[in-house]
Amino acid sequence: MKNPKLPGMPGPPAAAIARHEQITLAVAELHRSLTPLLEAAPPAAEAAVTLRFEVLGDVLTISLKPKKEA
Repeated sequence: MKNPKLPGMPGPPAAAIARHEQITLAVAELHRSLTPLLEAAPPAAEAAVTLRFEVLGDVLTISLKPKKEA
């Protein structure tokens, strides 16, 4: 994560930057893991894969939509 800031303004704390990087890496790994599922999905204009998990009492919903071919 970049550390955008105006001159003289503090940027995000190092812990926030590290947490953002961990989340980004986790989402990239999830995408890599689910790519075979997306590739197997039948082509349709509105095709999407939606996964719902309950994690430590929180509901996590992930919707993946294949990119349209150009």
